Amino acid sequence: MTAFDVTDVLRRLVEDDVISLHALSALTRMREDALSSLLETPNGAAASRSSRAQPLSSDEVGRISLLTAQLTEGLRVDDDDRLRAMFDVLTEQLGLTHANIAALTRTDVHDLERFRATPATVPPQTKYELASRVSYLVHAAAQARGD
Repeated sequence: MTAFDVTDVLRRLVEDDVISLHALSALTRMREDALSSLLETPNGAAASRSSRAQPLSSDEVGRISLLTAQLTEGLRVDDDDRLRAMFDVLTEQLGLTHANIAALTRTDVHDLERFRATPATVPPQTKYELASRVSYLVHAAAQARGD
């Protein structure tokens, strides 16, 4: 198994125009100059003292590492599995029932339960509606919790 070199992977994402430094800064609320310094430093080592950018804090390094993994490895997760995980967050962590989720997302509870039991039997359009609305609900809950 190969180690996941966050700096190298993130550098490649920027170089390949998958994401811009500006977008990374906006996503993370980290200074663009500090992110640039991180990407210019071999193997993610701390920037030299002569660098004008303040180095990233350990919290920021952890957050950028998590985001890098999510933007690369996380997107390889099957869409049905990802939607199932969102339902799990809503039910197991937030205490919503299937009926609550259906009412809040204005979807049919039977479609939701059918997806939970056998995703392959649910038409793509219905999955799309479930995914977009459940994603919105997860995001709304995260904002309400201050996450």
